[in-house]
Amino acid sequence: MSNIPTIHDVGELLVLLRESLPTRAVVYVGHDLAVCDCANGYPARPIAWIDDTGSARELLNKAYDADFAGDTSVWAALPLRYGPYCSTWVLSEHPKAPTKPGSN
Repeated sequence: MSNIPTIHDVGELLVLLRESLPTRAVVYVGHDLAVCDCANGYPARPIAWIDDTGSARELLNKAYDADFAGDTSVWAALPLRYGPYCSTWVLSEHPKAPTKPGSN
């Protein structure tokens, strides 16, 4: 059994991402989403898994939907960005965060 924690709450997600802003991202590991340290888009080991039903997952879905739809007002109001690499999410203040929706 894995001793990697599972994140349910958006607050927990944002804290983990801010702990190492330049390298942390949410990425797919297999078929599951996880917070990982990443270098050039390649995830290292998962730090925490993202629960399928919590508010953290809802935020990831909103960020993806706003990016895909090109909804600038919703996109700008969210603390996460979909990108900079395919199937990754980073904080808006991440050094490689997309500067506009649909730029991933």
